[in-house]
Amino acid sequence: MMAFGEEACAAMGGVDTLINVVGIGGPTVSAEDLSLEDWQRVLDINLMGGFALTKSVIPTMKAQQLGCIINISSASVKTVLPLWLPYIVPKVGLEGLTTNLARELGPSGIRVNAIRPGPLSGPRMNHIKKQKSQALGMTEEQIRKRSSALNLAAFNDPLR
Repeated sequence: MMAFGEEACAAMGGVDTLINVVGIGGPTVSAEDLSLEDWQRVLDINLMGGFALTKSVIPTMKAQQLGCIINISSASVKTVLPLWLPYIVPKVGLEGLTTNLARELGPSGIRVNAIRPGPLSGPRMNHIKKQKSQALGMTEEQIRKRSSALNLAAFNDPLR
């Protein structure tokens, strides 16, 4: 069976750009309460999914001597949010994958970069704040203020 990326390359006669926008939040729980099944599920989707698609387009991009792979990471890799271990770890892994592939594929004319978007207001972020407030026994407003302080501190910290 042909992988999705290979199918896309065959149908379009090549692929110049791949943007990996993949990710689920996973459960908002402490490490000791995180099930191995939930851990594996988030790793499979957030890291393995992006790698599998990338791997499937590399041969075509190498043959073209041209390509651009953009991985969507998260500003959370800098803020290191408590209770969100299964989300953060694959995003850190995605950045390692990005850096390594950039060096490996650069000589073949393939650029590989990551983008770290910050939090966006909307239904998903509201759901995350609600989960986190319940898990920590705090109000959603306390979570919002705490998140803002963490974001500011992380981006001003030269060690991060």
